[in-house]
Amino acid sequence: MHTEAQPTRLIEAVPARRERMRVTLLFALIVVSILGIVWPVTQSMVDVWHSSSTYSHCYLVIPVAIWMAWRQSAALTATPMKPFWPGLALIAVIGVIGLLGELTSVAVVTQFSAVGMAVATALTVLGWRWARQLAFPLGFLFFAVPVGEGLLPVLVEWRADVTVSALRGSGIPVYREGNYFVIPSGSWSIIEACGGVRFLIAAAMIGCLFAWLQYRAPIKRIAFVCAALAVALLANWVRAYAIVMMAHFSGNRIGTGADHQWWGWLIFGAAMFGLFAAGLRWTDEAREPRPATVLGRAPTGVTRRIAAVLAASWLLVAAWPVAAAWIELRVDARAIQIEAIVPRGGWQVGATATGDWIPELVAPTAVDVQTFIGGGRTVGVYRGVYRGQRQGSELVNALNQIVGSESKRWRLIDGGTLKVRLNGESTLIRTAVVRGTTGQFLIWHWYWLAGEATSSDVFLKIQLAWQRLTGASDTGAWVAIYTPVGDDIRAGVQTLTSFVGAMSGPIDAALETTASR
Repeated sequence: MHTEAQPTRLIEAVPARRERMRVTLLFALIVVSILGIVWPVTQSMVDVWHSSSTYSHCYLVIPVAIWMAWRQSAALTATPMKPFWPGLALIAVIGVIGLLGELTSVAVVTQFSAVGMAVATALTVLGWRWARQLAFPLGFLFFAVPVGEGLLPVLVEWRADVTVSALRGSGIPVYREGNYFVIPSGSWSIIEACGGVRFLIAAAMIGCLFAWLQYRAPIKRIAFVCAALAVALLANWVRAYAIVMMAHFSGNRIGTGADHQWWGWLIFGAAMFGLFAAGLRWTDEAREPRPATVLGRAPTGVTRRIAAVLAASWLLVAAWPVAAAWIELRVDARAIQIEAIVPRGGWQVGATATGDWIPELVAPTAVDVQTFIGGGRTVGVYRGVYRGQRQGSELVNALNQIVGSESKRWRLIDGGTLKVRLNGESTLIRTAVVRGTTGQFLIWHWYWLAGEATSSDVFLKIQLAWQRLTGASDTGAWVAIYTPVGDDIRAGVQTLTSFVGAMSGPIDAALETTASR
């Protein structure tokens, strides 16, 4: 009997492998084709993968997801695919969200939408039963989106807080200004590259993969991923403290320069190795999906329905870049001539600049700086004007900063918000105090678009979307007024309050003229 059963199992295994290969290739086709249709968005993701070591792991996401699909498909090789036609509506909704991201130049929205449409297409073509079985490979695809930079300010501040507290707890005197601090052996700064975003992202991705392979219970998977994130965060704090201590006690021979990064990854690697070693102790019994008996090839009608729904999905996905291209044709592409601000209320145009501070903005279309003098006080006005906004050259950008985190000339000492009256309207603006080699400055800044002043990124993005949908000009400005203050911040507040009371109207009028011509 044994000799008769063996050929039967072999005969069944061959079509099972073929079916798994067919399904895996279909999964790969869906993912690659959708990302190919929205290639400009896909290319924007690849550009970030290439330019930032934080996201170099993203190259592995799609191949790993396809391998996961192959592994999971074994259990459903005999389950017929039943396309889920209502999924086309989901693709359309995600496409609209992506279009809004394009209108507002929010790269992360367009990128999530591109991956989301690939996932929705898989659901539509494969059907609910297959999509449920492939839920983890489909969800894993979202790791291809280079996201997380928005956490940097918080992570940098946390790391500075923990490092300074640990140093003081070790008996080392510390003087701190913002994210800069000085100890007897030298000065240090917590920059964005040290924030730990790459550790968190790597821990999340590896933790998810480990939990999926080792555990069956959802609660255990969630607990392990949370533990991986916590360990990555803690490892980054330990790394900062350890590097400063090594440099302090070695006379700055260890922990500085090129070996700074090596020590960081060594500490992170040791922490994650310990976590995985502990995680293996609670692993569930391995249950490789067992191939089901294949009853035969899919009926011709099913194959045609799959081809039809896939073609319909491609058309819906393609509608998004077509609509975005049509809207792009209506974008204001005129050359900018910035209108000068006309002084009033006792203020006069100054002949010399108010210090040498300027913000770090990414690719403004045009820049103008003016100085005004009144009652022995000096105020500078900076206007970074944007027109024809697009990703990499937009008014609201995480890289647009008062002071860059790696600036060697300026330090951000303080920041906050304040309500003032701009052109007669109560407006919430942002404030900052910066210190450099040429002195200390108080800065107030806000956005301007379509006659409205605001400090809200969300409000501005909504307004920008409306401007572009209606074909109106998207000309906007990043406005900052600033004055030297020394150690008397209150005097600076009085100076800028007096200035906006008299000059916010002329600033607004000059921007209106700039936008109209």
